[in-house]
Amino acid sequence: MSKAGRTEDPTGGDPTPRERPPRLRLTAAGLDELSLLAGLDLDQARALSRSFELRALRRLCTDRAGPRVSIIAYTGGPLDPLGQWPRPGVLDVASLVLPRSLPVLLDHAVGRPLGWGRPIRRGGQLVVEGQLSSPGPNRDAVLAAAHAGFQWKASCAFCFSGAQASIVPCGERLLQNGHEFTAGGRGLELVIGAIVREVSLVIDGRDGSATVAIDLAARQRGEGRRPAGRRRAPGGQRHRRKR
Repeated sequence: MSKAGRTEDPTGGDPTPRERPPRLRLTAAGLDELSLLAGLDLDQARALSRSFELRALRRLCTDRAGPRVSIIAYTGGPLDPLGQWPRPGVLDVASLVLPRSLPVLLDHAVGRPLGWGRPIRRGGQLVVEGQLSSPGPNRDAVLAAAHAGFQWKASCAFCFSGAQASIVPCGERLLQNGHEFTAGGRGLELVIGAIVREVSLVIDGRDGSATVAIDLAARQRGEGRRPAGRRRAPGGQRHRRKR
């Protein structure tokens, strides 16, 4: 018999250690995602990736992360009002200053956190992909409303320190973020270099097309999966293959 943790060499040589499963190696982007999902800093995420097999790591992230959320935070069109300007403004999506991760709040209240998300530029829009990872009554209320069919909207908070703005006069056209806009009676403000601070789930926001999609069924799907195995016949007997 082979000793525990070793396999006998059929040629009669020394027993060799049993092969270990390959170590999980994550790219820098993968470590960033793991730290975001599991709520860890980069050093903790790196240590975790070395200590867990991939399946356990995914399970841990799923358990800690909460429901996934996909947010269209800004559609690239005029916002009214916008910051300190007296006219509607269009933010240049390409020049937005994006942090590695954004807090997801309820109604722009710092004391009502819902989770975190990763900001992404996509097709002239700002999209946030993340998890509602902060348990508590605020998240419970958001999920209960979503389960009942309520459609949450999204709203971004921006900082305009260091941003540059130029006026588009009334009647002139502006081609920005892949769309064409015509300035109204007050004109338009084109803002370059705004900083994104946070994104919130709100009842109604300035950007009427900024929507929120919460994957309410993700956890149920994960819990309902069964590992693949042999089929059992009625009465609990295993099917045997014919030789």
